Amino acid sequence: MRFDESSRRLYVNDASIYRMVPIGVVVPRDELDVERALEVCRRRLAGQSVNEGVVFVLQLDPEARTAV
Repeated sequence: MRFDESSRRLYVNDASIYRMVPIGVVVPRDELDVERALEVCRRRLAGQSVNEGVVFVLQLDPEARTAV
């Protein structure tokens, strides 16, 4: 999990017009990391789609310039 300003600023928007700085960014190494991070989010966050939430980065493709 990354909560530093630089990591958070990399993910301020998606394909929409909205720009929100996330609370944090999760770059999981495996399924267990995803499960643990989701558990923390469930306990502490409300779950809106456009807010100051947590971004999960599951896949990066620098050549295609895409992220999932």
